[in-house]
Amino acid sequence: MIEYAIRENWRQYVHKKIKSASINDRTVVRHYRSQETGFLGECAFGRYLQDNNVDFEYHGDCSFDFDFIVNGIFIDVKSSGTKYGKKPEHNCILTQYQEKQRTDIYVFTAVSKSKVWLMGWEDKKRFWQNGERKSKGEISGNLAIKHDCILMQYKQLAPMQDLLTYLALHEDPPL
Repeated sequence: MIEYAIRENWRQYVHKKIKSASINDRTVVRHYRSQETGFLGECAFGRYLQDNNVDFEYHGDCSFDFDFIVNGIFIDVKSSGTKYGKKPEHNCILTQYQEKQRTDIYVFTAVSKSKVWLMGWEDKKRFWQNGERKSKGEISGNLAIKHDCILMQYKQLAPMQDLLTYLALHEDPPL
């Protein structure tokens, strides 16, 4: 897990980007905070790529399917809000409709008022194959399931350093 303090320029960027009550009709948390959480997660992941000298294209403000392209790999950043940080046994959750999105990799983040944690990443196919399926109305621990979804504990995700290795292996050789 990698931790970033939220920078003031990230907040300024996010507030310029927030457009409406929800970014699409599938947003689970329907208020501007969900957009803020998502954009802050994307800012932290972009910073992570920059800190590790990884070239990328950002598409988060113009695509519902992915947020970044790195070496032809489509990456979607999935963020959840938290008051106290996330623990390895907590779950990342994707609603069922997201299985059809055009992405290759998910990066999961947790966002508080002052910090963003990059919790880990997973290949899309492995996430949907290995995650725990839950149906709307079920109870999982103390969580009431509001939509058909897939759960996976953060501790089951690949560490962020492994993503750098994966991306480097898929880098085009220099001409």
